[in-house]
Amino acid sequence: MEAFKETALSLAPAWRELFFTLHRCPELGRKEHRTAKLIRERLEALGIPYTPLADTGTMAVIHGGRPGRTIGFRADIDALPIEEDSGLPYASQVPGVMHACGHDFHTAALLGAAVRAVRLNPDKTVELELVSGEIITEAKEESA
Repeated sequence: MEAFKETALSLAPAWRELFFTLHRCPELGRKEHRTAKLIRERLEALGIPYTPLADTGTMAVIHGGRPGRTIGFRADIDALPIEEDSGLPYASQVPGVMHACGHDFHTAALLGAAVRAVRLNPDKTVELELVSGEIITEAKEESA
């Protein structure tokens, strides 16, 4: 447990800044090009290969050293068409668009979990999926 806490604390500043960056620059569903670029840059920096999904989504698999169970993480990355009036220093800089639903935090937390998984569980396989909520909604509508 102590190793987990130490890892989390050492990662906190970088992931907090990622959260602030995502919150300041929200993008609506299927238009998250800057967000996708940030996610992919982080994965590349970690040496984690990824596959683009439906333009702005990203799938990454961290292959562990042993066969067995896979740990899966999924986060939506899209924002909402809402004007932010929070007064926060990291408030949205995009008029009429904000992360009012927490997807910015989910994305930063998922990427932080990926780092933790790589550092502390090198034998586990970890699957990451960062996508627009629009993709999931459309897939459900098409299958109904």
